[in-house]
Amino acid sequence: MARELHDTLAHSLSATAVQLEAVKALWDEDPDQAKEMLNQSLERARGGLGEARRAIQALRASPLEERGIVGALDQLGAAAAARSSIAVDVVVDDSVIDLGPQLEQAVYRIADEALTNVVRHSRASAASVRLERVKRGLSLTVSDNGSGFDSAGGVPNGHLGLQGMRERAELVGGSLHVVSAPNGGTTVGFDVRIDQ
Repeated sequence: MARELHDTLAHSLSATAVQLEAVKALWDEDPDQAKEMLNQSLERARGGLGEARRAIQALRASPLEERGIVGALDQLGAAAAARSSIAVDVVVDDSVIDLGPQLEQAVYRIADEALTNVVRHSRASAASVRLERVKRGLSLTVSDNGSGFDSAGGVPNGHLGLQGMRERAELVGGSLHVVSAPNGGTTVGFDVRIDQ
């Protein structure tokens, strides 16, 4: 549950607390700026509440059980598109079957976090989710055409979900890689060997 809520409640509450401290310090010196920051804090709190509700709903309802991996990824793409102006294309290879619950859960949660980052940070107009069998493995790729960042310089502030995605990948014996460049979009890849 900590992985599901880290980028919603913890991040939003932390940022709101910092902003409110600044409001308190400015209240007497610059009331107009303090009020502007207070309005920003309210917006951040409302956004965090919406994201927390979405995460809790995702925990309650198990799209994997209801729809399987193909339907669950389709639902993620549709939900991301609905809460943004991003066109999301989801393609799952026909050979992706019988992954087992642990691997399906990892794929689903990594795709969910990657799409959440696309919506929140990328300023993209298009994104894609691809899941396919490759030789003796499985490959998930989530990419966007957004603002990107210098992935060679590490992860920028606000992308706390990448650590959670890496942990999920490692739990099933896989690996996560991120390729991005300023104004060149971002690609998150998850690869895992399947001996079948």
